[in-house]
Amino acid sequence: MANSKQKDYHDEEYDASAFYETYIAADNAFSEDVMERCIEVFHNTFASDTVKGDTLIDASLSAITFQLFPAADKFKNIILLESSDNSIDTIQKWINKEPGAIDKSHVGMFHYSLKGESAGWEEQEEKVRSAIRKVLKWDINQEDSLSSLQLPKADCVISFTYLELACKTHDMYRDRLKQLSSLLNVGGHLMLFVVINISYYIVGKHTFAALTCNEEFIREAIADSGLVIKNSGNIDRMFDSRLTDLEYFAHFVCVKEN
Repeated sequence: MANSKQKDYHDEEYDASAFYETYIAADNAFSEDVMERCIEVFHNTFASDTVKGDTLIDASLSAITFQLFPAADKFKNIILLESSDNSIDTIQKWINKEPGAIDKSHVGMFHYSLKGESAGWEEQEEKVRSAIRKVLKWDINQEDSLSSLQLPKADCVISFTYLELACKTHDMYRDRLKQLSSLLNVGGHLMLFVVINISYYIVGKHTFAALTCNEEFIREAIADSGLVIKNSGNIDRMFDSRLTDLEYFAHFVCVKEN
């Protein structure tokens, strides 16, 4: 549960590069859980050819973009939404190949290993960069702020472990999920990854608060957003660390039927 000493995702103390190095970068305790097993779910979903189209909108935590490596094989027009200024800067540095940008080479190599190939991951990384047409700031703490961005309708919306770290209340979570779902075309898909029963996570010297959500709440929020769950599953926590108290990952593929 949040307390006065815990920071918020949008506070200036949040460092997206440090988050990435702690939880996503190669050769750390979390990489297999946070990156490899999750990207395998995205790879299998996109490889099944059930989720495809022209425009994809992604609202995911921090500088996490590994879900876009398999997505770029199906979508050529990707729009990223973020509410943290530091995360936006970190993403832009990677897109522009600026000095000090985070290293995603292990993401590309793992994705290509799932395709049964050992060469070509560098081209896939460039494919992802080229597919990202915009990185927009979503002022998530302001009600109805998503409509002011005048976004196009999307064939797919991805949200990876974002709302439970960016939202302060369950009502806010429900509302922002409805806003994201409203971006979908009829027949479009929401791919939602959630960290279940998390209350905090540590980045550098700071502890950040998270909104604790159980799976029942997430399923109800999805239904309240007018979506139908077509596929779901869990990824158990394998690592032992005090950096976060998340219980497990839950993932959902949902469709907007009308």
